[in-house]
Amino acid sequence: MEDAQLLADAWRRRGVMPATRGLAIFPGSFNPPSRIHVDLVRRVGELPGIDAVWLDMTTHVDKKGYIVSVIEHRLRMTEIAVSGMADVGVAQLMSEMGDAGQSVAYFDALSRLSGGASLTWVMGSDVAVSMRWWGEKARALLSRCAQLVVVQRGHADAEVLETLESVMRQSREELAAGGFRITLLPADPALEEVSSSAIRRYLVVLFQHVPLEVLRYVVGRRDLCDFYCRLYEDAAVRSMIKGAKPALGRAKSMKATPPATVVCE
Repeated sequence: MEDAQLLADAWRRRGVMPATRGLAIFPGSFNPPSRIHVDLVRRVGELPGIDAVWLDMTTHVDKKGYIVSVIEHRLRMTEIAVSGMADVGVAQLMSEMGDAGQSVAYFDALSRLSGGASLTWVMGSDVAVSMRWWGEKARALLSRCAQLVVVQRGHADAEVLETLESVMRQSREELAAGGFRITLLPADPALEEVSSSAIRRYLVVLFQHVPLEVLRYVVGRRDLCDFYCRLYEDAAVRSMIKGAKPALGRAKSMKATPPATVVCE
């Protein structure tokens, strides 16, 4: 608890986030951030009682070497992605707290950082459904929050609610009466096939087929980007992306730091 207080005080001094009445915390790898992340931040910020959204860099036990090695890039990319959005912050409190970042100490630090704000936890439906396997810990973490926002991607509402009610040992109505809300937020159909893991694979394909300097030239010229986009119908592009996902998914990411020499250098 003392460590959480020290971290919270340090982050407040750095001006990462002002005190707020209602804070939505959105942990993720953001590797890289995508349009669906930006869309979700906007929509979460519009929910009643939310006046600030904070994207926090996560770490994963089985991918620490891989994710931590690019954390500064993840931070900067995420800052760029939400730079035009008011009341949105980007930081790495969870990763800085180490193992404590996966415990109730993390939410205690958030509470101190925000001056005792009402906390909303934003997560994907895959994480919510997985809580059935770590119910006791999930219940302890959720008890620190006033609301859980579940982004629906590939799971039925009933499956998510059944899991959460089992974890919390109360019905949704009973939880609401006690001050804990569950909000189901469907992903935008136009963006539901977007994922950071797929984007990384697309980038690798581009690096292997297009010289890096050419890619830099293209992305630096909006008129050229618009020209290429106009060549194809949106529906056809979405269908192509959906069809490519199974093949891309078979290309497993490395769990250790990639080798120093890569194609795009």
